[in-house]
This record gives sequence, C-alpha cells and structure tokens, in this order.
Amino acid sequence: MVLSVWAFPKIKALNTTLTLFDEDKIVENFRSVAEFWPTRSLTQAKVPYVYNYGDPLNVPSSFAYNDQKLGTQQFLKDSWTTGLIVIQNDEIALEDYYLGNSAVTQNISWSMAKSFISALIGIAVNEGHIKSIEQSVDAYATSLGGSGYEGVSIKNVLQMSSGVAFNEDYGDFYSDINRWGRDFSLGNSQDAFAATLKNDIEPGTVNHYVSINTHVLGMVLTQATGRSITDYMQEKLYNPMGMEHDGLWIIDGQGMEMALGGLNLTLRDFAKLGSLYLHDGTFNG
Repeated sequence: MVLSVWAFPKIKALNTTLTLFDEDKIVENFRSVAEFWPTRSLTQAKVPYVYNYGDPLNVPSSFAYNDQKLGTQQFLKDSWTTGLIVIQNDEIALEDYYLGNSAVTQNISWSMAKSFISALIGIAVNEGHIKSIEQSVDAYATSLGGSGYEGVSIKNVLQMSSGVAFNEDYGDFYSDINRWGRDFSLGNSQDAFAATLKNDIEPGTVNHYVSINTHVLGMVLTQATGRSITDYMQEKLYNPMGMEHDGLWIIDGQGMEMALGGLNLTLRDFAKLGSLYLHDGTFNG
C-alpha cells in the first residue's frame, strides 16, 4: 500500500509525459500541469499593471506563407491556438481566446521561460551576484565539474553555443530531450542529468539549441543568489512588472524549477516580458 501511494503520482506524471502532445490531450495538458507535476507558486503583484485597450487591430482573413494562401481562422484552429494577444503602443490591440482558455488561464510557457531566465541572469550580474558572464558555469554550479559544461562560459551557454552534445528531436523516443523528460517525470534531479552530458564541439563556435543549457543557467542563478528561481523572480520581475495573476513554476523531485520551460502564466503576463524588452529593460517604472 505504501509503495502504491508513493508510485502513483510518478506513474501519472510519466504517463502524462508520454502522451503530452497527443491530439486529444495536448490542450488540456498545457493548462493543467499542476495536476500531475509538483509546482512552486508566484503571487500576483500587489499593484498589478493592467494594459489599456487601444484601437482594435483587424486581423486579415487570410495570409500568404510559402506561396500558399492560408485562411487565418482555419490556421488558428488547425494549430490548436488557445490564445492570441497583440500589444501595440503599450495597449491591447487584439486579445482572443479559444478551446476553453480565458484571460485568467495559466498556460505552460515551454521555451518562453528561457527568456525569463536570461533576464534574471542579467539582473544577477547587475547586482553583483554573478561577477561576469565570461566566468565558467561550473564556477557557480560546481557539480558540473567533469561534465561537458566544465570550463564553458555563462555567455556561451546563454547564446546556445555550449558545445554540449544533445539530441533535441522530440519525435525520437530515445533522444536526449525525451530521456530528460522521462527522468524529470520520475522526480529525478535535473542537476544530475545535466552533469551526465558530454562536450561535442568547442564552445562558442557553433549555435546548437540545447534546452538543458537553460537548466544550467538556472543552476548558476540559484547558486549565485542563494535563492530559488521562483523567489528571485518574484522580487526582481514579478512584482515590479505588475503581474496581474498568480503563476507557477514546475519543479523536480529535488525542488529545482524546470528552468528550460516550466513557467506557467496568463497570456497578458507573458506579454509583459515582451513589453520590458521593447522598452530596453524599463517597464512599469
């Protein structure tokens, strides 16, 4: 009985991982992660920033792509789009929701989370927690010594030029990214997984998209600040940007955030990071 109680959540999480992108499950899976993975919460800002509505944007009925004419509404349907927002001149010009989502629905970010992590790295550098992005990642994440990340600069990891060998083919059951996903669902340490990876080419010479690079940045961030990603983000981004709604990070069995893609926010709150970058890092004061 004790074994079954311990195992059931992991079996449920693993099964969800294996069927995450199934056509009949993908939409619900992407907005329901808290039901099958452990999470850590972000709290709505005390003074939320609310976008005003501007002049409505008229979406064209069709558009051209690769010499083909595609119907806009049909494309949104075929791509299982659940939300679409356009911010123009700091105002909402378009906001639509589909397939049961609404303005208060939390949805998983996947790789949009990487931009939040890189922003937090920049803040940590500015505050002196990280001396320089020219330092090696294992200067902070010491458990990466002896791995493919040993001696690799934070800059090269930020720029997806770590040189670490990694197969990110989601269609290949045995790819590195899918091995990581199954490992994560069983509650295992992402830090430990990152430490198993090996170097393939000289760092800084080739841009090769490796999602685990962003996890390594998360390791650097937590070691440099002495705080969790969630806690640091709450103070440095979530409150000052005026996030309207609560959010959450997925965490692994050791309590480490899924830095490479496990952030869950509403569509408007995701948009605020775009506004921050459009204003060269200054937004909402």
